[in-house]
Amino acid sequence: MRVALLLSLIGVILTFISFRSTVFAEDALGSLRSELSLIGSQVEDLRLDLLSPEVRSLKPSDAGIALLRLDALEAKLRSTVGRVEALEFNLQILSEDASNRILEFNAKLVELEGQDKLFRKKTDSTAQNSKNKQTQFSEVSNETLVFDKAILSFNSNDFETARKHLQSFQRSYPQSINIAEVNYWLARAKFELGDTKGSANDFLEAFSLSPRGIFAWKSLLGLAMSLGELGQIEQGCLTLGELKSRFPKKVEENFDEFSVVEEQMKCSE
Repeated sequence: MRVALLLSLIGVILTFISFRSTVFAEDALGSLRSELSLIGSQVEDLRLDLLSPEVRSLKPSDAGIALLRLDALEAKLRSTVGRVEALEFNLQILSEDASNRILEFNAKLVELEGQDKLFRKKTDSTAQNSKNKQTQFSEVSNETLVFDKAILSFNSNDFETARKHLQSFQRSYPQSINIAEVNYWLARAKFELGDTKGSANDFLEAFSLSPRGIFAWKSLLGLAMSLGELGQIEQGCLTLGELKSRFPKKVEENFDEFSVVEEQMKCSE
C-alpha cells in the first residue's frame, strides 16, 4: 500500500513538473508572439516611411540605411517565426508526454492496488488459517486436559469423578482418536461403581471402536468379567474364547489375569 501511495505521489510530482514546463513554454511562446507583433509593427512603419513622399528627398546614404534596417527587421522576423514554430512543437511534445505519464502511472497504480488487495486477501487467509490452527490446538489441549483429569481421578480411586470426566469427554469429543480408550476407562469406572450392565456395554463399545487397538484385548477381558457378574456365564465364556482366538499372544503374556476371570466363571473347554 505504501508503494502505491509513493508511486501515486511521484506521478503527481512528475505531472506537476510537466505542467510547469508546459506553462513555461506557453509563457515563452507568448513573449515571442509579442516580440513578433512588435517587429511586424516596426516593419510596417518602415514600409510606410519608405513609401511616403518625403522619402524622395532622402540622401542616397540615408536610403541605404533604411534598406539595411528593413533587411535586419526581416531577418529578425524570420528568426522569431522559427523560434515560435519550435516552441509550439516542443509545447505539443510536452503536452503529449504529460498525458502519457499520467496514463502510465494511473495504470501502474491500478496494478499495485490490485496486488495490494491480493496481498491483503492472502494475509487475511493466513491469519484465518493461523486462527483455525490455534483453535484446533486449544481444542486438543482441552481434550488432553479432560482425559488426564479422568485418569488421575481413576488412579486416585475417585471413580465417580472419573466417570463424570469420561462422559464429558464422550459428549465433547466423539470423533477423538482416543475415544476407544475413553470407553474402556469408563467401563472400568462403572464396574468399580457397581454399574455392571453399563460397564459391559462400554467394554463392548471400546472393542467395537478399535478391534485391533491396544485396548481391544483388555476390553474383551473386561466384557467377559462384566457378563460373569451379570450371571451371563455362557456369553462370558464365549467372550473369553474369542479373546484367546484373536489375541493368543496377549493371553499368554497376561495368563494370570486371564486365568482369574476364567476360573471365576468356571469356563470348560
